Amino acid sequence: MKTKYLSYSGVVSRFIMPFIMLASLLVFSNSGCDWNRIGSKFTIDQLEYTVHTEDKASKTGTVSVGAASTNIFGNIGIPASVANGKINYSVVRVPAYAFSECSRLTSIIIPDSVTEIGQNAFADCSTLASITIPDSVTSIEKGAFSKCGKLPPILFNKGKKILARYSPSNGDTSYSIPDTVTYIGGSAFESCSRLKSIVIPDSVTEIDQNAFAECSNLASVIIPNSVTSIGGGAFIECTSLANIIIPDSVTSIGEFAFWSCSGLTSVTIGNNVTSIGKYAFRDCCSLTSITIPDSVTSIRAEAFYGCDKLTDVYFKGDAPNLPEGDAFFFPSVIYYKPGTKGWKNPWDGRPTKEWVE
Repeated sequence: MKTKYLSYSGVVSRFIMPFIMLASLLVFSNSGCDWNRIGSKFTIDQLEYTVHTEDKASKTGTVSVGAASTNIFGNIGIPASVANGKINYSVVRVPAYAFSECSRLTSIIIPDSVTEIGQNAFADCSTLASITIPDSVTSIEKGAFSKCGKLPPILFNKGKKILARYSPSNGDTSYSIPDTVTYIGGSAFESCSRLKSIVIPDSVTEIDQNAFAECSNLASVIIPNSVTSIGGGAFIECTSLANIIIPDSVTSIGEFAFWSCSGLTSVTIGNNVTSIGKYAFRDCCSLTSITIPDSVTSIRAEAFYGCDKLTDVYFKGDAPNLPEGDAFFFPSVIYYKPGTKGWKNPWDGRPTKEWVE
């Protein structure tokens, strides 16, 4: 019969280690680690909050806010902060679809703590007649107020720096944006089919997604030299636009920015644009030539897809990066300046020639 011996280390393993593990769990549960609560939800009154960040040490965090259900009703004031489980949370965002289809919501006040309003956040709120947007909001995504028939036809934030919505009922064909506005929100002018001309002041720095989408009669627009970015789908299906000048201040052209602008014959791209997004000029079937400045370093796939009359593409600088290829199609011919680099024949599947002015 063999005698079994239990070593000192074995005693530690069998009896001491469980206590060490328990102590570790207690330490972690009381630390600032918050991984287990991010994304969790809680409801107070008619509003549901989703945890974004949390710091147990300081007992603070951030949340987004939305309707607890589409049955939310009446006049709602969103608080700047809420307390839950001994944590005080700042309300920083109204996310996508947060209050969509809340057909009994009549008014809402957004607090100064909120910085973003997501896509379709208040879409289809058919009885929403009043909304207060604070100056703290810096981003309004596309469709945020779509099909809100009782809202004022022209909607700004408190300081009139953001133009959130334009939908006049009197059939105006032209509009001059006030020079207080610095940001044209997502879908602000979407489907304003009677609008023929728009004046954008030098105060505007950003034109967001779908800002002028489907303005089918918009024939005249001058983008001022203050604008730095043109968002995705900003002028999608503006079929009456004949020419567009993108100023030197712009650094990026978003995806679908001028997609299906079938009347567009002339495009001038500013000298500081560095990237052209996917389908940016897709189906611009009247476009015959385009000159691309030497600042452009990247062109996304199918940027000029469906441009069946685009025969002459002039590059002022080195061959740009084509992450996915297939930016240009038949019948385009690529012209490049002597001394520039990266060109070969064919390039992106299209024939190349030296550009002799």
